[in-house]
Amino acid sequence: MTGWSARGLPRPVRGLFPFAITAIIILSWGGVAHQSGSGWVQAIGVLIGGFAVIGLFAPAIACWMSRVTVLSMPEDIVAGSHGVIVFGVNHAVRLKIYHDEQDHVGLSLSDSGSGRGEYILSARYRGVVEHLNLEIATSWPFGILWWRKYFIVGLERPIYILPRSKRSATRFDAANDDTVGKGASYSGDQRGIREYVPGDTPRDVHWPATAHVGKMMVRERDAQHSYPLLIDVRLPDDLVEADGIAQEYMGLSEAAIRSGKPVIMHTLEPHGRVQGIVRDSRTAGRRLSRAVCESDHYTGLQ
Repeated sequence: MTGWSARGLPRPVRGLFPFAITAIIILSWGGVAHQSGSGWVQAIGVLIGGFAVIGLFAPAIACWMSRVTVLSMPEDIVAGSHGVIVFGVNHAVRLKIYHDEQDHVGLSLSDSGSGRGEYILSARYRGVVEHLNLEIATSWPFGILWWRKYFIVGLERPIYILPRSKRSATRFDAANDDTVGKGASYSGDQRGIREYVPGDTPRDVHWPATAHVGKMMVRERDAQHSYPLLIDVRLPDDLVEADGIAQEYMGLSEAAIRSGKPVIMHTLEPHGRVQGIVRDSRTAGRRLSRAVCESDHYTGLQ
């Protein structure tokens, strides 16, 4: 499904101690063999030295020759949850995420324990993942020394890390909030009663039902003309704060979509400003995953 690209040569992991111990053992055994003059002692010394050299350097060759591909992966992951990603490798290796300055979603990778190359991929924050920075490591065949190498695995299609949904009555329900446009105007015969969603007009509040249920209830009518809910997504520079605000936008969008209200979302994305109708929660989540703040857009952090 994907290609692979190497990032540097294999390097030993804390290799000083294994190299030093191996050198001491070989030199000590060589001294014993020289003093004894016995052929079988010298033969065992040769075998020990050979195994030691293989154990130290064979993992480097295996690491260098390793290839990693992505066989299957999730399309969407909600931030804070996880999905299953399946890797194909040609050697027994250990994989984990290598974090660098480009990691803005807090990715983590853990082996599922199935033995079939399945790993659990999770992320802390919303965003779009188009490639994976992987650290591949092996100590094959004897486990004497680990060697590691960094890979950049390009994905055939991006993985969207969707924001969690959170309702906030203080940020977006205010009438003078200029990030959210006006809601719906209803007319016609009453069809039933439902829970209040942002954008409902005060005149449709059903006060007896509200007092009985303990939460805001409104009248739902047969014939209704629904003005779209306009959401202008504005995110701050701070990663954690931006993720929290995106969660509130997500909750607002889902509430409007459930009530049948059209949603028009304005977002600033890496390639420019985008305006369009959001018809379902998945589309809303993907739009919010791609949204960036003003400084990210203009400084080229795309």
